[in-house]
Amino acid sequence: MINRDGHTFLPTNEVSEGNVKSAVKNACGIPTPTNKQVISSVINHFILDKDSATHQGVVTKYPVGQTATNLEVNMHIVTVSNQCVSAIEQSINGSGFGLNNIVLNSMASSEAYITQDEKDNGVCLVDIGAGVTNLSVFTKGGITYSAVIQKGGDQITEDIAYAFDTSFEEAERLKLEYGDAQVKSIREDKLVPFQQINDDDDPDQSEHYLSQQSLVEVIEQSYSTIFSSIKKVLQSQQLDRSLKSGFVLAGGGAKIKGCDMLMLSCVTVRTKLGCINVDKITTKKLQFEDSLKDPAYACALGLLLFEPNESDFNFRGKQTNKQTSILSKIRDHLSTKL
Repeated sequence: MINRDGHTFLPTNEVSEGNVKSAVKNACGIPTPTNKQVISSVINHFILDKDSATHQGVVTKYPVGQTATNLEVNMHIVTVSNQCVSAIEQSINGSGFGLNNIVLNSMASSEAYITQDEKDNGVCLVDIGAGVTNLSVFTKGGITYSAVIQKGGDQITEDIAYAFDTSFEEAERLKLEYGDAQVKSIREDKLVPFQQINDDDDPDQSEHYLSQQSLVEVIEQSYSTIFSSIKKVLQSQQLDRSLKSGFVLAGGGAKIKGCDMLMLSCVTVRTKLGCINVDKITTKKLQFEDSLKDPAYACALGLLLFEPNESDFNFRGKQTNKQTSILSKIRDHLSTKL
C-alpha cells in the first residue's frame, strides 16, 4: 500500500480529460511483483502548476477545464498477493455469485463510519477484526495511508486462554461477558466461574474461579499492544500529528467496553467508537435493523455503500462472470420499496 504521484505537461495550458488519464496512467505505471496485483488505485487529489522548488501548487479534486502548464495526481495504490485474490474469487464464484471488485477492509468501513468533514480534517479509521487490525488514514479528503497490524480480537482471546489455561471458546465467553479494556474501570473485583481445558475429562473436579480484575489485566495488556503498534506505525510515517479528527474505532474487536478510552490514553488524540452514518445509508434507500449498527458489521455495510469512482483504477472493471454480484442481491433485498 503506497502513495504515488503521476505527472503530465499541458501543451494547451488547459486540463482535459485526456491529460487526467495520462497523469493517472503515469502514477499507476509502477512495477508490481509477479506474486502481487493492484486491487485499488484511489485518486486523492490533483495539483496544478506544482513548483519544483517549493513543492507547492493549486490542489483540486476536479482539474478538467482549469488553466495550468502541468498537472500532477496523487494516488493511493493497494496491492495484494495473487494467492489471496484467487482464494476470494474461488469462494465467491463457488457460492454462485459474481465478483465486481475487491476492496480494502478499512476503506469499505470508512464509507459507513467516516464523514467527509473528518476525511478533510484528518482521521484514522481503526477496524479491529478477528485476525488483523486494519487502519486507513484520510487527510485532505482522501486516503493517504493504509496498513495492516497482524493482531486482532482473536489475539486477545488467545491471550486469555493461555493466561488461564482454558479453551478458546471459554476465553471468548469470558471476554464478552466480563471483559473490559481498562483495569481502572473495575470498581469492585469479583470472582468469575470458568472451565479449564481438562475439566471435561474430570466431571468431579471442583469449579474454577478467576478474579475479574485479573481477566481485565490480560485484556488491557493485549489491546495496549495493538494500540502501541498503531501509534508506532503512524509516527514512522509522520502522520500522528495530522489527525485533527482523531481516531474512529470499528470492527467486532472494538465492542469491548472501554476500548476507545484505552486507545485515547495510548495515542493521546481524540478517539471515539464509530457510529453508522445513517443519513448516508438512507440516501442509498437502504433499510436495516438496529442490530446492524453493531461495529462488527462496519465493513459489510461499507461494501453496500462503496461505489468506486469512474476515474479510479480498481480491481476488475467488470464482473468475473455473468452472475449477479452478491452485493447487488443484498442491496436489492435492503432497498426501500417505493
